[in-house]
Amino acid sequence: MTSTIMSGRSYAFSHLRTRDNALPTLDENLRKLGLSLTTANPGDHPAILSFLQSIHYQPTAAEFLAQTDHPLYEPTDRLLIRNRTQIVGHLQIARREMHFGGLRFPTACFCDMAIARPFRGKGLGTALLAEAERQATADSAVLATLWTKRPQEYSQHQWLPCGGQTHSIARTRDIMSSAHAAAQPQQTSITLPTDEVASELNIRLWRHVEEDALVRLREFRSAHSFGWTARSADYWRWLISRRGYDRIYVAIDGPAKLDLDESVTSIVGYAVMREGRILELVTSPERPDAGLQLLTRACGDAMERDVDPVRFEGPADEPLHSILLSAGGSMSDDASPEDSTALVKVFDPLAFLSQLAPLIHLRAKAAGVTLPSELGLLVDGEKHQLVVSRRSARLGRGKLGRSYLTCSKVGLSQLLLGGRPLSDLVSQDWIQPSTRIAEQLATALFPRLAFWLPPFDESPSLT
Repeated sequence: MTSTIMSGRSYAFSHLRTRDNALPTLDENLRKLGLSLTTANPGDHPAILSFLQSIHYQPTAAEFLAQTDHPLYEPTDRLLIRNRTQIVGHLQIARREMHFGGLRFPTACFCDMAIARPFRGKGLGTALLAEAERQATADSAVLATLWTKRPQEYSQHQWLPCGGQTHSIARTRDIMSSAHAAAQPQQTSITLPTDEVASELNIRLWRHVEEDALVRLREFRSAHSFGWTARSADYWRWLISRRGYDRIYVAIDGPAKLDLDESVTSIVGYAVMREGRILELVTSPERPDAGLQLLTRACGDAMERDVDPVRFEGPADEPLHSILLSAGGSMSDDASPEDSTALVKVFDPLAFLSQLAPLIHLRAKAAGVTLPSELGLLVDGEKHQLVVSRRSARLGRGKLGRSYLTCSKVGLSQLLLGGRPLSDLVSQDWIQPSTRIAEQLATALFPRLAFWLPPFDESPSLT
């Protein structure tokens, strides 16, 4: 499948900026308040850190330094609202790539939104979000994500909760018992002499020389995922040096001590831990049992350090959730009060739909859809038609046909991201099918997805 890959870096409005990095803005509200919207420069870093710590009591100095060390970071990625020389508003744009079912798209993460208390409720957040969106779309980003403890404040700007940010949690000792039971062979099973028995893996702490093994495993696992960040070698090195974890375990199919040329192929899984949370666990498809053995080792060490309970972060289809559930734990995709909620916004859902055409064509063939087929889309009153032929899929304008969906751009975004099944969107009136055929075809072309944003990418420095 052909992938859409972001190439190079561009900076929106770079040709329009004045010497003080001022950005042109049509926000009359800022002018009335005597405020200016600018991009940052390296000399602003100390003031930005002080401002953010006064609002959020974070990031730490170590985390802020790690942000500036990111391989794609530029000071101009930070948007500032100033009251003369004083910073009263801030938002950072972190540019990334995202896997989406075999495709890769440029995306953005909007980070560290902060408004000084005397200026809240005056539209500064709206101005920052609008400018960040303009810059992100100028850099070809198809969507943006952000994490917030106040998700309701973003709904009016067409931000949607990310479905599928799943986690399960259980008491550490109970997880150990459940994992031990799951690892035992069934009493009724019969082992033949020709059956291959999976060997016990060596689980130990990761060594820096084994970084390539983590990169290989993660790239294979994420290639056809939905929402996972695409990590270059430079990104991986930055993520490791950031130290947003307290330990990383590896599962080795072989002796615990490996030669350098053996580490890449012998390591069949890894788990990233932070204070009782398993932020990321990836295994080789040839050794799915590595996940259970990594979980057991992580919980064993947690018990020794008196860490209880243990929380596992992973997509809803990750089998390890069942281990925690059988241990009497719970599973949820809702943020707890101390957590941040992940939100997403698709900038142009119709353009995003066009870019998904190769994936939609594969879905139609896999579902046995009669081809050619047509599905109309009445989006905010505009007529469009998705045509899936035997060789391709494409989106056209101006036609509907008899079978079509009526929705807003926000409803279409929810359909494309796959966080909720079509039946839910229909029952809650986000989408209205004109016929039963339209609903059946849309269900096949837009199934529910395990859209998941890995929390390891957002885990701040522990130092």
